[in-house]
Amino acid sequence: MDPNSNSNRRESAPASLQPIPPAQLDSPLEGVTNAVSSVQVLCRFRPRQDEGINSAYYASLTDKQTPSPFIVDSTNNCIKTKTDDRDDFDEGRGFYFDKVFLPDTTQSTIYDSVEHIVSGVMSGFNGTLLAYGQTSSGKTHTMEGKMSDEESFGICPRAVDTLFNCIEDADPDIEFTLKLSFVEIYCEKIRDLLEPENNNLKIKEMQN
Repeated sequence: MDPNSNSNRRESAPASLQPIPPAQLDSPLEGVTNAVSSVQVLCRFRPRQDEGINSAYYASLTDKQTPSPFIVDSTNNCIKTKTDDRDDFDEGRGFYFDKVFLPDTTQSTIYDSVEHIVSGVMSGFNGTLLAYGQTSSGKTHTMEGKMSDEESFGICPRAVDTLFNCIEDADPDIEFTLKLSFVEIYCEKIRDLLEPENNNLKIKEMQN
């Protein structure tokens, strides 16, 4: 399948969401960082866990003796699913993303691909980073990381560093106010993790 084809993407998706041929990129992340005004979908395969209750499962994913139902093509930013009852992969069943990250991708590389959203907030642009996936798919690993190891920091602690660095570099006459909400969305309910008794919050849009 042609990686520029949008047959596996929403027909209404803007052009900036369509995969960019690697030959046209000056850097592997240019296709992501240049599209600052649209929704972008990045797919990450979390690294294997050698400890914990899911260690056997992660081991099976990297065991060469265990056939994989899909192949990750990070060059063309797509995931190809395996053809039924055959050993090859069906090119017509590829799912394209703005960027696909392999399990060995570092936390800093992941953050570099979204840092423009965080720094854009300091220029007056609204920005949202949302991690979505099934249990044990790596949402917490990506967003929070391991706080005891700076190299393992996820997006959240790195974003805080970016915000405060921007404040330090700004004009000293500018006054900043930072507000933080820490919530969990589970079973379609929003719970305030700073005040757990508020376990069914309502979303409201402020006029300002």
